[in-house]
Amino acid sequence: MKQSVVHVSTNGNDRNNGTKSQPLASLRAALALAGEAGAGSERKIVIHGGEYFDVGIEIGPEDSGITIEAAANEDVTLYGGKPVTNWVRETNGWWSAELPGVKDRAWDFRSLLVNGRFAPRARFPESGAIRHESVFDVRWMSSTKGGWERKPTEDELTTLRYRPETLSSEFDPANAELTIYHA
Repeated sequence: MKQSVVHVSTNGNDRNNGTKSQPLASLRAALALAGEAGAGSERKIVIHGGEYFDVGIEIGPEDSGITIEAAANEDVTLYGGKPVTNWVRETNGWWSAELPGVKDRAWDFRSLLVNGRFAPRARFPESGAIRHESVFDVRWMSSTKGGWERKPTEDELTTLRYRPETLSSEFDPANAELTIYHA
């Protein structure tokens, strides 16, 4: 059985051959190279110590049997996101960075790692909660093995009603994430 071991390192280069002395830089390139060994071969990707960003890969049936592992005694951290660079201090004291693709919704993110720690996300309101005004006034039919008296409409499933004064005029619902508490 032919064996293919592909190495990945934070100081690698995707133009390298993937050996331990000439590792690749990305998991994506390593998967492609390991795939070249073909099915029936033992295929392994060894990731050496460090932090790796933008590691999203798609694994298909052709990748069956590929093992992805950290190098022995080395700490590996994989992040699905991208590094954010070119931070600018705003006049209000806040920091901002231009993120290509975010405004046109080509990509989105849900967490921010700052100096090795996940930063708390901005939220509104800063504390407490907003009460919505939506109502689903339909009986629960516990006497007939459960279920609602009627199914909710598409509008009832996808719309939260609120008083206009509850949210700021700058609020962009397309760029919001809700946490909803319910019984």
